[in-house]
Amino acid sequence: MKHAFISAILAALTATALLTGCGSETAGQNGDANSSNQAAPAAQEIGNDLTIGVASLTAHAGDKAVPVSVNIWNNPGYGATGMQLIYDPALTPVKTGEVSPNSNYPFAKCTLGEAAEDFMQSCLIGEEAHLIAFGGMSTTNCTNDGAIFTVYFDIPADAKAGQQYTFQCNLDSLNTADKEKLTAATIEGTLTIE
Repeated sequence: MKHAFISAILAALTATALLTGCGSETAGQNGDANSSNQAAPAAQEIGNDLTIGVASLTAHAGDKAVPVSVNIWNNPGYGATGMQLIYDPALTPVKTGEVSPNSNYPFAKCTLGEAAEDFMQSCLIGEEAHLIAFGGMSTTNCTNDGAIFTVYFDIPADAKAGQQYTFQCNLDSLNTADKEKLTAATIEGTLTIE
């Protein structure tokens, strides 16, 4: 029963993120990695502040299921988050083939990273707004830096070498397991076609 209740909360959180379009301001560029084609950001771009964003990465025209990770740096410990990953309209997010019964939005193929251990999650695609709405929560704080979650995108077959696609993170919420609000800077990432 508790699992169903938490799942319902996550679904509501991600549906709210899809519908509201709320978020924090973007501050900077580049990010961390979950695959070999993602570059770590320069230290001066992250500094010592809590930061969430996407690493810059590379891919090739026509690549399928390219992993794109939303990362956290300088993590003081969080237990719940709701956010949107805004993606370039030319990219196609990979779906699971299932649709949320609470919102009728399709689920994105999504894997949790080391910075969301033991989290329950919901990851929905808002195709018209070109965003992935992610909601995650746990009963304990995770203090790991690294990937919160990874979603996957197909690259257009006609993409040209040097062409760039951007990703932006908008935070709707970031809290400790005790419901203390956290404030994070966000950084934008770029996918460059090789």
